[in-house]
Amino acid sequence: MARENQKLTWLRKCSSVLRRLIPGRRLNPSVGSSGKMDSGKFEEMNDQLIQWEILENEAPARNQELVSIIIPIFNQLAITEQCVESIQSETDGVDFEIILVDNGSNSECHEGLNLLASRFSNVRTIRNPENLMFSLGNNVGVAHSKGAYLVFLNNDTKVISGWLSNLLKPLRSDPEIGQVGSKLLYEDDTIQGAGFVFSDKSKVPYFLHARSPRAANFVNKQREYQAVSGACCGMRASDMIEIRGFDCGYINGCEDIDLGFKIRFELKKKVLQVPISEIYHLESRTEGRWIALEQNRSRLLDRWHDKIVADDGYFYQEDGFIVVRYEKHGNVENEDLAVYIPVLKKA
Repeated sequence: MARENQKLTWLRKCSSVLRRLIPGRRLNPSVGSSGKMDSGKFEEMNDQLIQWEILENEAPARNQELVSIIIPIFNQLAITEQCVESIQSETDGVDFEIILVDNGSNSECHEGLNLLASRFSNVRTIRNPENLMFSLGNNVGVAHSKGAYLVFLNNDTKVISGWLSNLLKPLRSDPEIGQVGSKLLYEDDTIQGAGFVFSDKSKVPYFLHARSPRAANFVNKQREYQAVSGACCGMRASDMIEIRGFDCGYINGCEDIDLGFKIRFELKKKVLQVPISEIYHLESRTEGRWIALEQNRSRLLDRWHDKIVADDGYFYQEDGFIVVRYEKHGNVENEDLAVYIPVLKKA
Protein backbone atom coordinates (compact mmCIF):
# COMPACT_ATOMS: atom_id res chain seq x y z
CA MET A 1 0.00 0.00 0.00
CA ALA A 2 2.82 2.42 0.86
CA ARG A 3 4.38 1.81 -2.55
CA GLU A 4 1.08 2.52 -4.31
CA ASN A 5 0.62 5.74 -2.31
CA GLN A 6 4.14 6.85 -3.26
CA LYS A 7 3.44 6.20 -6.94
CA LEU A 8 0.15 8.11 -6.77
CA THR A 9 1.80 11.06 -5.00
CA TRP A 10 4.47 11.25 -7.73
CA LEU A 11 1.90 11.08 -10.52
CA ARG A 12 -0.09 13.92 -8.95
CA LYS A 13 3.02 16.04 -8.45
CA CYS A 14 4.17 15.48 -12.01
CA SER A 15 0.72 16.26 -13.41
CA SER A 16 0.53 19.45 -11.34
CA VAL A 17 3.85 20.71 -12.70
CA LEU A 18 2.73 19.85 -16.22
CA ARG A 19 -0.46 21.88 -15.83
CA ARG A 20 1.46 24.91 -14.57
CA LEU A 21 4.00 24.80 -17.37
CA ILE A 22 1.77 23.98 -20.30
CA PRO A 23 -1.93 24.26 -19.40
CA GLY A 24 -4.14 22.35 -21.80
CA ARG A 25 -1.24 20.87 -23.77
CA ARG A 26 0.71 17.65 -23.78
CA LEU A 27 4.40 17.83 -22.92
CA ASN A 28 5.58 16.02 -26.03
CA PRO A 29 8.03 18.36 -27.78
CA SER A 30 6.67 20.64 -30.46
CA VAL A 31 8.40 22.33 -33.36
CA GLY A 32 8.90 26.05 -32.80
CA SER A 33 9.11 28.86 -35.34
CA SER A 34 12.84 28.19 -35.70
CA GLY A 35 12.10 24.65 -36.88
CA LYS A 36 13.66 23.18 -33.74
CA MET A 37 12.07 20.94 -31.15
CA ASP A 38 11.27 22.84 -27.94
CA SER A 39 13.28 21.23 -25.15
CA GLY A 40 12.80 24.09 -22.69
CA LYS A 41 9.79 22.40 -21.10
CA PHE A 42 11.90 19.43 -20.09
CA GLU A 43 14.58 21.66 -18.59
CA GLU A 44 11.91 23.45 -16.53
CA MET A 45 10.43 20.13 -15.48
CA ASN A 46 13.86 18.95 -14.37
CA ASP A 47 14.24 22.02 -12.15
CA GLN A 48 10.76 21.74 -10.65
CA LEU A 49 10.38 17.98 -10.30
CA ILE A 50 13.83 16.88 -9.16
CA GLN A 51 14.87 18.19 -5.75
CA TRP A 52 18.59 18.06 -6.42
CA GLU A 53 19.65 19.90 -3.28
CA ILE A 54 17.76 17.47 -1.06
CA LEU A 55 19.16 14.51 -3.00
CA GLU A 56 22.66 15.91 -2.52
CA ASN A 57 22.19 16.30 1.23
CA GLU A 58 20.81 12.78 1.53
CA ALA A 59 23.42 11.12 -0.73
CA PRO A 60 25.76 10.03 2.13
CA ALA A 61 22.89 8.04 3.68
CA ARG A 62 22.28 5.94 0.55
CA ASN A 63 22.69 2.17 0.79
CA GLN A 64 26.36 1.58 -0.04
CA GLU A 65 25.74 -2.03 -1.05
CA LEU A 66 22.75 -1.34 -3.29
CA VAL A 67 22.88 -0.73 -7.04
CA SER A 68 19.88 1.05 -8.55
CA ILE A 69 19.29 -0.01 -12.16
CA ILE A 70 17.23 2.68 -13.90
CA ILE A 71 15.35 1.77 -17.08
CA PRO A 72 13.24 4.42 -18.88
CA ILE A 73 10.40 2.95 -20.93
CA PHE A 74 8.01 4.26 -23.57
CA ASN A 75 5.83 1.32 -24.66
CA GLN A 76 7.80 -1.75 -25.89
CA LEU A 77 6.53 -4.07 -23.13
CA ALA A 78 7.87 -7.33 -24.61
CA ILE A 79 11.49 -6.19 -24.86
CA THR A 80 11.27 -4.63 -21.40
CA GLU A 81 10.14 -7.95 -19.95
CA GLN A 82 13.02 -9.66 -21.74
CA CYS A 83 15.46 -7.11 -20.31
CA VAL A 84 14.23 -7.43 -16.72
CA GLU A 85 14.15 -11.21 -16.85
CA SER A 86 17.74 -11.28 -18.14
CA ILE A 87 18.82 -9.07 -15.24
CA GLN A 88 17.14 -11.34 -12.73
CA SER A 89 18.70 -14.50 -14.17
CA GLU A 90 22.18 -13.23 -15.08
CA THR A 91 23.08 -11.03 -12.09
CA ASP A 92 24.91 -12.65 -9.17
CA GLY A 93 26.74 -11.32 -6.13
CA VAL A 94 25.28 -7.81 -6.28
CA ASP A 95 22.38 -6.36 -4.29
CA PHE A 96 20.25 -4.42 -6.76
CA GLU A 97 16.90 -2.78 -7.35
CA ILE A 98 15.30 -2.13 -10.74
CA ILE A 99 13.41 1.11 -11.27
CA LEU A 100 11.16 1.03 -14.32
CA VAL A 101 10.38 4.62 -15.32
CA ASP A 102 7.16 4.43 -17.31
CA ASN A 103 7.38 7.46 -19.59
CA GLY A 104 3.67 7.76 -20.33
CA SER A 105 3.34 4.37 -22.04
CA ASN A 106 0.03 3.07 -23.35
CA SER A 107 -2.34 1.26 -20.98
CA GLU A 108 -1.26 -2.20 -22.11
CA CYS A 109 2.40 -1.46 -21.37
CA HIS A 110 1.55 0.30 -18.11
CA GLU A 111 -0.43 -2.67 -16.83
CA GLY A 112 2.25 -5.07 -18.00
CA LEU A 113 4.95 -3.15 -16.14
CA ASN A 114 2.92 -3.26 -12.94
CA LEU A 115 2.50 -7.00 -13.39
CA LEU A 116 6.24 -7.35 -13.95
CA ALA A 117 6.93 -5.45 -10.72
CA SER A 118 4.54 -7.73 -8.84
CA ARG A 119 6.62 -10.75 -9.89
CA PHE A 120 9.90 -9.45 -8.43
CA SER A 121 10.32 -7.85 -5.01
CA ASN A 122 13.29 -5.77 -6.23
CA VAL A 123 11.41 -4.11 -9.11
CA ARG A 124 9.53 -0.81 -8.77
CA THR A 125 7.60 1.21 -11.34
CA ILE A 126 7.38 5.00 -11.50
CA ARG A 127 4.61 6.35 -13.70
CA ASN A 128 5.03 9.66 -15.55
CA PRO A 129 1.85 11.11 -17.09
CA GLU A 130 3.66 12.02 -20.31
CA ASN A 131 6.77 10.97 -22.21
CA LEU A 132 9.48 12.97 -20.43
CA MET A 133 12.12 11.69 -22.88
CA PHE A 134 15.42 9.98 -22.09
CA SER A 135 17.16 12.59 -19.94
CA LEU A 136 14.34 13.59 -17.65
CA GLY A 137 13.04 10.02 -17.50
CA ASN A 138 16.40 8.88 -16.17
CA ASN A 139 16.62 11.82 -13.78
CA VAL A 140 13.23 10.84 -12.38
CA GLY A 141 14.69 7.40 -11.78
CA VAL A 142 17.63 8.94 -9.92
CA ALA A 143 15.23 10.84 -7.68
CA HIS A 144 13.45 7.61 -6.74
CA SER A 145 16.56 5.46 -6.34
CA LYS A 146 18.08 4.29 -3.04
CA GLY A 147 21.47 2.88 -4.06
CA ALA A 148 24.89 4.49 -3.74
CA TYR A 149 25.57 3.26 -7.28
CA LEU A 150 23.44 3.87 -10.36
CA VAL A 151 23.30 1.95 -13.62
CA PHE A 152 21.44 3.44 -16.57
CA LEU A 153 20.19 0.70 -18.86
CA ASN A 154 18.14 0.77 -22.05
CA ASN A 155 15.12 -1.50 -22.10
CA ASP A 156 16.17 -2.91 -25.50
CA THR A 157 19.02 -4.87 -23.92
CA LYS A 158 19.80 -8.36 -22.65
CA VAL A 159 22.52 -8.62 -20.05
CA ILE A 160 25.18 -11.34 -19.95
CA SER A 161 26.35 -13.18 -16.83
CA GLY A 162 28.83 -11.14 -14.80
CA TRP A 163 27.83 -7.87 -16.42
CA LEU A 164 27.03 -5.91 -13.26
CA SER A 165 29.76 -7.03 -10.86
CA ASN A 166 32.40 -6.53 -13.56
CA LEU A 167 31.00 -3.11 -14.50
CA LEU A 168 31.14 -1.84 -10.92
CA LYS A 169 34.62 -3.04 -9.94
CA PRO A 170 36.47 0.08 -11.19
CA LEU A 171 33.99 2.41 -9.49
CA ARG A 172 34.32 0.58 -6.20
CA SER A 173 38.12 0.47 -6.28
CA ASP A 174 39.18 3.80 -7.80
CA PRO A 175 37.70 7.17 -6.71
CA GLU A 176 39.17 8.83 -9.81
CA ILE A 177 36.81 6.82 -12.05
CA GLY A 178 33.58 8.74 -12.56
CA GLN A 179 31.77 6.57 -15.10
CA VAL A 180 31.98 3.06 -16.50
CA GLY A 181 30.42 1.62 -19.65
CA SER A 182 29.73 -1.92 -20.82
CA LYS A 183 30.77 -3.49 -24.09
CA LEU A 184 27.74 -3.39 -26.40
CA LEU A 185 27.06 -6.36 -28.67
CA TYR A 186 24.76 -6.99 -31.58
CA GLU A 187 22.88 -10.26 -31.50
CA ASP A 188 25.31 -11.76 -34.03
CA ASP A 189 28.15 -11.32 -31.48
CA THR A 190 29.79 -8.42 -33.28
CA ILE A 191 30.58 -5.15 -31.53
CA GLN A 192 28.16 -2.24 -31.57
CA GLY A 193 30.61 -0.08 -29.73
CA ALA A 194 33.81 -0.16 -27.72
CA GLY A 195 33.52 3.51 -26.69
CA PHE A 196 32.97 6.80 -28.52
CA VAL A 197 35.86 8.29 -30.49
CA PHE A 198 36.31 11.50 -32.48
CA SER A 199 38.16 12.11 -35.74
CA ASP A 200 39.69 15.24 -37.22
CA LYS A 201 37.02 14.97 -39.93
CA SER A 202 34.12 15.83 -37.62
CA LYS A 203 33.42 16.71 -34.00
CA VAL A 204 30.49 14.27 -33.96
CA PRO A 205 31.69 10.95 -32.49
CA TYR A 206 31.26 7.38 -33.65
CA PHE A 207 31.70 3.96 -32.07
CA LEU A 208 35.22 2.54 -32.18
CA HIS A 209 35.58 -0.85 -33.91
CA ALA A 210 31.89 -1.27 -34.72
CA ARG A 211 31.02 -4.66 -36.24
CA SER A 212 34.31 -6.22 -35.13
CA PRO A 213 34.22 -9.74 -33.62
CA ARG A 214 33.33 -9.93 -29.95
CA ALA A 215 36.49 -11.82 -29.08
CA ALA A 216 38.95 -9.59 -30.98
CA ASN A 217 41.75 -8.49 -28.66
CA PHE A 218 41.47 -4.82 -29.64
CA VAL A 219 37.86 -4.59 -28.36
CA ASN A 220 38.73 -6.22 -25.06
CA LYS A 221 41.05 -3.56 -23.67
CA GLN A 222 39.90 -1.60 -20.63
CA ARG A 223 40.54 2.01 -21.67
CA GLU A 224 39.58 5.59 -21.03
CA TYR A 225 37.36 7.40 -23.52
CA GLN A 226 35.89 10.86 -23.81
CA ALA A 227 32.41 9.32 -23.54
CA VAL A 228 30.68 5.95 -23.41
CA SER A 229 27.20 4.89 -24.42
CA GLY A 230 24.20 5.55 -22.20
CA ALA A 231 22.72 2.22 -23.25
CA CYS A 232 24.51 0.73 -20.24
CA CYS A 233 26.67 2.83 -17.95
CA GLY A 234 27.33 3.11 -14.23
CA MET A 235 28.11 5.96 -11.85
CA ARG A 236 28.14 6.83 -8.18
CA ALA A 237 24.82 8.38 -7.23
CA SER A 238 26.64 11.23 -5.47
CA ASP A 239 28.45 12.14 -8.71
CA MET A 240 25.28 12.04 -10.81
CA ILE A 241 23.48 14.23 -8.30
CA GLU A 242 26.37 16.71 -8.10
CA ILE A 243 26.21 17.38 -11.85
CA ARG A 244 22.39 17.45 -11.72
CA GLY A 245 21.84 14.44 -13.91
CA PHE A 246 21.41 14.20 -17.65
CA ASP A 247 20.99 17.49 -19.52
CA CYS A 248 17.30 17.76 -20.40
CA GLY A 249 18.04 20.17 -23.24
CA TYR A 250 18.76 17.14 -25.40
CA ILE A 251 15.81 15.23 -26.88
CA ASN A 252 16.65 11.54 -27.14
CA GLY A 253 20.20 11.87 -28.39
CA CYS A 254 23.73 12.97 -27.36
CA GLU A 255 22.82 13.03 -23.64
CA ASP A 256 25.34 10.28 -22.92
CA ILE A 257 28.16 12.08 -24.76
CA ASP A 258 27.39 15.30 -22.92
CA LEU A 259 27.41 13.36 -19.64
CA GLY A 260 30.89 12.03 -20.33
CA PHE A 261 32.21 15.56 -20.84
CA LYS A 262 30.54 16.80 -17.66
CA ILE A 263 32.15 13.98 -15.70
CA ARG A 264 35.58 14.73 -17.14
CA PHE A 265 35.51 18.55 -17.01
CA GLU A 266 33.19 19.31 -14.08
CA LEU A 267 34.00 16.41 -11.77
CA LYS A 268 37.57 15.99 -13.08
CA LYS A 269 37.10 12.22 -13.20
CA LYS A 270 37.76 9.51 -15.78
CA VAL A 271 35.37 7.72 -18.13
CA LEU A 272 36.18 4.04 -18.57
CA GLN A 273 35.04 1.29 -20.92
CA VAL A 274 34.89 -2.09 -19.15
CA PRO A 275 34.90 -4.79 -21.84
CA ILE A 276 34.41 -7.74 -19.48
CA SER A 277 30.97 -6.30 -18.76
CA GLU A 278 28.92 -7.30 -21.79
CA ILE A 279 25.32 -6.78 -22.88
CA TYR A 280 23.35 -7.34 -26.06
CA HIS A 281 21.84 -4.12 -27.39
CA LEU A 282 18.99 -4.33 -29.87
CA GLU A 283 19.57 -0.58 -30.49
CA SER A 284 17.13 2.26 -30.87
CA ARG A 285 13.81 0.41 -30.66
CA THR A 286 12.05 3.26 -28.82
CA GLU A 287 9.77 5.60 -30.76
CA GLY A 288 11.13 9.11 -31.37
CA ARG A 289 14.79 8.16 -31.15
CA TRP A 290 15.89 10.44 -34.01
CA ILE A 291 13.36 13.29 -33.83
CA ALA A 292 15.96 15.95 -33.03
CA LEU A 293 19.20 14.48 -34.36
CA GLU A 294 20.78 17.64 -35.81
CA GLN A 295 19.50 19.80 -32.98
CA ASN A 296 21.10 17.50 -30.40
CA ARG A 297 24.41 17.47 -32.25
CA SER A 298 24.37 21.26 -32.52
CA ARG A 299 23.82 21.57 -28.78
CA LEU A 300 26.68 19.17 -28.08
CA LEU A 301 29.11 21.08 -30.31
CA ASP A 302 28.01 24.48 -29.02
CA ARG A 303 28.77 23.36 -25.50
CA TRP A 304 31.89 21.24 -25.90
CA HIS A 305 33.54 22.09 -29.23
CA ASP A 306 36.68 23.45 -27.59
CA LYS A 307 37.01 20.37 -25.37
CA ILE A 308 36.57 17.71 -28.06
CA VAL A 309 39.83 16.01 -29.05
CA ALA A 310 40.37 13.97 -32.23
CA ASP A 311 41.52 10.70 -30.68
CA ASP A 312 40.57 7.87 -33.03
CA GLY A 313 44.04 7.83 -34.62
CA TYR A 314 45.59 7.09 -31.22
CA PHE A 315 43.38 4.05 -30.72
CA TYR A 316 43.91 2.74 -34.24
CA GLN A 317 47.67 3.09 -33.93
CA GLU A 318 47.60 1.21 -30.63
CA ASP A 319 45.41 -1.50 -32.15
CA GLY A 320 47.45 -1.94 -35.33
CA PHE A 321 45.24 -0.19 -37.90
CA ILE A 322 45.62 2.64 -40.41
CA VAL A 323 42.77 4.88 -41.59
CA VAL A 324 42.55 4.69 -45.39
CA ARG A 325 39.73 7.25 -45.71
CA TYR A 326 36.53 8.44 -44.05
CA GLU A 327 33.05 7.90 -45.48
CA LYS A 328 30.02 9.97 -44.56
CA HIS A 329 27.41 8.03 -42.62
CA GLY A 330 23.72 9.00 -42.74
CA ASN A 331 21.81 11.76 -44.50
CA VAL A 332 22.74 14.85 -42.50
CA GLU A 333 23.47 17.63 -44.99
CA ASN A 334 25.33 19.94 -42.62
CA GLU A 335 28.93 18.76 -42.87
CA ASP A 336 29.74 19.99 -39.36
CA LEU A 337 27.03 17.75 -37.91
CA ALA A 338 27.67 14.66 -40.02
CA VAL A 339 29.26 11.43 -38.81
CA TYR A 340 32.23 10.04 -40.73
CA ILE A 341 33.21 6.39 -40.40
CA PRO A 342 36.75 5.26 -41.29
CA VAL A 343 37.75 2.58 -43.73
CA LEU A 344 40.67 0.74 -42.11
CA LYS A 345 43.50 -1.51 -43.08
CA LYS A 346 46.01 -3.44 -41.00
CA ALA A 347 49.20 -1.55 -40.26
